[in-house]
Amino acid sequence: MKTIITSFAVLLSCIHFLSSQNTWIIGYDTTAINSGGGTSISFMGASTPPNISYLQKQMDILNCPAVLDDDMGNLQFYSNGCYVSDANHNKMPGSDSLTTGQFIDVYCDQGLGGLGLQTTIALPAVSNERYKYLFKYNYKFIAQNGGDIRGVELVYCKIDMDGNDGLGEMIERNVSIVTDTFPTGYLSAVKHADGMSWWLLAPKSSSNTYHKILLDSTGIHYMGAQSIGRVWDHRDWTGQSTFTPIGAHYLRHSNFNKLNIFDFDRCTGNLSDPIIIDVENTDYAAAGVSVSSNSRFAYVSTFSNLYQFDLEAGDIEQSKTLIDTYDEAPFPYYSGFSLSALAPDQKIYIAGTSSHKHLHVVNSPNEPGLECSFSQHGLDIPSFNFAGIPNVPHFNTEELDCLPSSNSNIEATNIECILFPNPVEQGQDFQLNIKGIPIREEHEVRFYSSSGNLLESHSLSQGQITISTTSWPIGNYYYTIYPVKDLAGKFIVF
Repeated sequence: MKTIITSFAVLLSCIHFLSSQNTWIIGYDTTAINSGGGTSISFMGASTPPNISYLQKQMDILNCPAVLDDDMGNLQFYSNGCYVSDANHNKMPGSDSLTTGQFIDVYCDQGLGGLGLQTTIALPAVSNERYKYLFKYNYKFIAQNGGDIRGVELVYCKIDMDGNDGLGEMIERNVSIVTDTFPTGYLSAVKHADGMSWWLLAPKSSSNTYHKILLDSTGIHYMGAQSIGRVWDHRDWTGQSTFTPIGAHYLRHSNFNKLNIFDFDRCTGNLSDPIIIDVENTDYAAAGVSVSSNSRFAYVSTFSNLYQFDLEAGDIEQSKTLIDTYDEAPFPYYSGFSLSALAPDQKIYIAGTSSHKHLHVVNSPNEPGLECSFSQHGLDIPSFNFAGIPNVPHFNTEELDCLPSSNSNIEATNIECILFPNPVEQGQDFQLNIKGIPIREEHEVRFYSSSGNLLESHSLSQGQITISTTSWPIGNYYYTIYPVKDLAGKFIVF
């Protein structure tokens, strides 16, 4: 059985990292809706409770703001897509009216805090810490389905942090990357396999097409589009997308278009092996998805229910566990489950669906089922919030090797790798044989879970190896032969 999988490099990481975005800015104040007010949440570390304070600011935020810290964890700027606020909460020079046309009047000047959910995201330049980028959509009304709002262009804005006495100045604005129709959300980013560059995914509206953008040391590059998986209908204006912290999977969830799980190749930016799960039959629009810091458990919310899925299970759909049902607490706690995010304290915070002064909290998201310790209304905040949770990527995802490997001159074309039996029953031994190359001392086989966690590595000096699955849970697994180019495979423990 010859098994050559060129996208296997996404699985070659085993250390779980968290976002280094220490400061979250969310919310608005209904007593001064046109003059800001909100909440600052500052995360000190994995074991320290966050510092929460009321924040008097100009910007209203009803969506997912883009927020960016410096390398020391100090707030640099944030944006709701209408303009950018600096660390002193003043409007950054050059960032006026980032949203154009009628949307300025409707969504910005009226104090509505911008348009859409995951419609902005901020990333640092790769080669020069002086520069930062804000990615966003430009919008227009589309004459379909009763008059939808759609993004019609993905653009970037460039910020010079040396400008304005070190508070930042926008020096480029609304520079076009790609023109198409986009939903009002689902703009997500993940580290490239090199550990420095960034991939951005921007789905095309009402389709199964995903635009790929690469930010590397030479700038911003449009890398084409890929069509794969479920064709989404026009109700793609609500929901959420995210990458696992390890970067091996991309998840996108909407109550109207189901939970979509893909393998993701951080070397090529390609999606593969889509899994589509019908989470719940509901007409509610609110939906969210986030993943635990160990990249194993996905937390998927509808308006009324929060579910956990095990991404390492042999059958992910069958792993669905109901964590809790919305308790319908009275105002100001009245709000179901909406967007969510993994924070630097390793907890997952979930925003509500209407004006609320709390966040729901998954206290131990790395634990299975009800052991995750979910607390409705678990974090009080001093200002009103509305569905907003920061749209921030995982900044410390580990660097990994891409196949073909630069340190090997061995090609996999004439190499045969035989694993038997496959599938293998839990507790049973299986054998792996490799033929077609002279086995050297440095050859080894590496086994990974489906979420990319390294389980075992063994020398292949004899050309074969016998492995026991006694301690391996039922599920999907992968292996790679190091340092052979492109030689990898998949097997199942049942």
